[in-house]
Amino acid sequence: SEIEELSQYILWAGNIGIDTKAKALLKALETGFDKMKGMGAAQIEKLFICKGKVSGGIDIAMNVKNRLDNEKQQHIKGTVARSLERNSAHFNEARDHLDKWADDMVVAAEKELRDTKEQLKALNREARKALTLEEQEGIQKKIQELEKKKRKQRQEIFDTEDDIQLKRNNLITDLEKRMTQKISNKTIFTIRWKVI
Repeated sequence: SEIEELSQYILWAGNIGIDTKAKALLKALETGFDKMKGMGAAQIEKLFICKGKVSGGIDIAMNVKNRLDNEKQQHIKGTVARSLERNSAHFNEARDHLDKWADDMVVAAEKELRDTKEQLKALNREARKALTLEEQEGIQKKIQELEKKKRKQRQEIFDTEDDIQLKRNNLITDLEKRMTQKISNKTIFTIRWKVI
């Protein structure tokens, strides 16, 4: 089994004492970069929990440098892709929220306008049935008020649509900012290791 192979390797390397977290790393250390096998991010993170010592500078062969650069570029691409996925999910969530809010606002405003129109129809029917001038005058004043209310409600619908468009534009601007990410990277150090 892999654990037995690892134990044999540990014995062969000088019977070193290593904690459980580091045991999983040993297999990757055994095959290392020199044998042209890369390590995953989790394995590299575990490398930092192992004890070690500095034993001087090293020269890195050009093929190893090229390989490290390629792996770095792959890591950058993966990080950018994950960031874009998160941004896409955020955008989709914000868009869905905006669409729901927009629908609710427009539906509510249109319902109020329909209700006002229905009230106007009812008042116009009443006006046709009015028997006295006093009744006619009272109904006409109500009709006039409702006509004013209807114009105001129509304007509110236009204002709501303008507000929705402004929020959509802001959402698109935010998306464009997130899509144009600035990427910088800097090599902090390069290490070579061996298990002893």
